[in-house]
Amino acid sequence: MYKIPIIKKIKLKLISGNGGSGLVSFYRTKFIKKGGPDGGNGGKGGNIYFKTDKKINSLEHLQNKKIIKAQNGENGKKNNKTGKNGKSIFINIPINTKITIIKKNKKKNYIFKKYKQLIIINKGGKAGIGNNYLKNSTNITPLQCIKGQPGNIINIVIQKIYKNNIILIGLPNSGKSSIFKKLTLIKNIKITNYPYSTLYTNIKNIIINKKKTKFHIIDTPSILYKMNKKKLLIKNIYFIKNCKLILYVIEYNIKITYLIKNIKIIYKILKIYNTQLWIIINKYDFQNKNYIKTIKKIFLKKFINIKIFFISIINNYGIKKFIYKLTKYIQ
Repeated sequence: MYKIPIIKKIKLKLISGNGGSGLVSFYRTKFIKKGGPDGGNGGKGGNIYFKTDKKINSLEHLQNKKIIKAQNGENGKKNNKTGKNGKSIFINIPINTKITIIKKNKKKNYIFKKYKQLIIINKGGKAGIGNNYLKNSTNITPLQCIKGQPGNIINIVIQKIYKNNIILIGLPNSGKSSIFKKLTLIKNIKITNYPYSTLYTNIKNIIINKKKTKFHIIDTPSILYKMNKKKLLIKNIYFIKNCKLILYVIEYNIKITYLIKNIKIIYKILKIYNTQLWIIINKYDFQNKNYIKTIKKIFLKKFINIKIFFISIINNYGIKKFIYKLTKYIQ
């Protein structure tokens, strides 16, 4: 059975680095057999940071990770040398990401709203102290040191918050990816002529007048139709419930009865989430004008608030009008 890999939340275990322990050591040379203490301090354990990156739009790069561990600090060395600090880890995430730290019955949330926002989520263990730094007037030759503190182990949930979105949904081979490419001016999207070519959710900013808006356009894997149960199987509810506008792409010449059944199902979802719906009928055939008239009559009676557009990506029919209406809606 075909499964749609949409990433909603990611659970991670973060382990910060242990602090290096201090050293008990005494200075020894050929002519000085009983020198003073020279044990160095340990290094700090590595931290784990999260940083927003404008080049990242999803959490796909973290989907196969379960545990992330920072480096331990080195132990102190002779001659009062401090051990190296453990290397910290920097994890890039998209803007509008929510990180929840789970501790028993308590939860602490961090929301990343700005670009280049850097927050330390898990601090490394403190460094230990060598015996050279524990000496005082009453104890000039300490025989003990302080060990480094262990790193912290925390569990977190990372969630991308999608707001003010425009989402593309549709049945297989309806032309969603072609429309997505047209709207976002992206050249590196692979468009194929077989069903299920969009296997992962694509999310990009809409570009209008060479300026990025606050809206994202989301191209999701196709919705499916369960023939035995005669209903749509929608795997994109996570994105639908957080969006402002749904563009439902339909292949031209689809049976009208089948079309109405599908729209009724989606229409019920929209009422729950207060979302607008536009219908885009792609691969338009100029010759069958009666089909258009029939659909428009049905929409005027049953779906008053839904806009409908007839377009053709191949010959660019209706594209300018559709983009103009979409631009006006966003602005």
